[in-house]
Amino acid sequence: MLMETIRTEQANITVIHLLNRTELWPFQLISEIKTVYDQPGYPKYSPNTVMPEYAAAQHAKYAAVADTVRKEIFVNPYYAWLDIGYFREMVQRNVYFVLTKPPGFDSERIAFNLINKLPLNKDPVTIFRDNMVWIGGGLFVGSGKVLLQFEQSYHNAVLYFLEKKLMNTDQQVIYALYSDKGRKALKPDVKLQIYSPKGPGNPWFYLGYQCLKEISDSLPET
Repeated sequence: MLMETIRTEQANITVIHLLNRTELWPFQLISEIKTVYDQPGYPKYSPNTVMPEYAAAQHAKYAAVADTVRKEIFVNPYYAWLDIGYFREMVQRNVYFVLTKPPGFDSERIAFNLINKLPLNKDPVTIFRDNMVWIGGGLFVGSGKVLLQFEQSYHNAVLYFLEKKLMNTDQQVIYALYSDKGRKALKPDVKLQIYSPKGPGNPWFYLGYQCLKEISDSLPET
């Protein structure tokens, strides 16, 4: 397995948990997503609104994390999703690091990274069809309890927007869910804690670097 090879030197602190992606609800919606994308004139933003499987994979982040919480695979109060290429700018630095809660973290909310300062009075139709991005989905942090609540709201939102013949990636779903119209229709019960990029650097990775703590030139023993 590729991941086992990559993590050979960190095997003592690595847990690899395999699952069948078809067990996750987003991959059970591929035909419904395809129906939306096949509508005449539906905007094409590759791969977001071209490949239903890609959209399902983005929605699956929340299902996979919730599945991990429910199965108690890790005995942790906090969980995070991290895209595999998130820290690609550090690959050549050859340093070890750990991820901690971001500064000022509110355990009753989920932390996300602001990408664009956009108004919440945007219509969900515009958000989906114009491929608009408010917050990034590459990293999010939350307590197990709150992430389970959020996944339920997110799942409801995906089904709701599919019925409206709208779909895109998780970033558009979250923006539409927390838009004024989305809140009124879906009433999400989890608040977001949005970290706004400050200073130089790629704004897409700001939250990750708020969580990152470099350690010594060797990993701690477990």
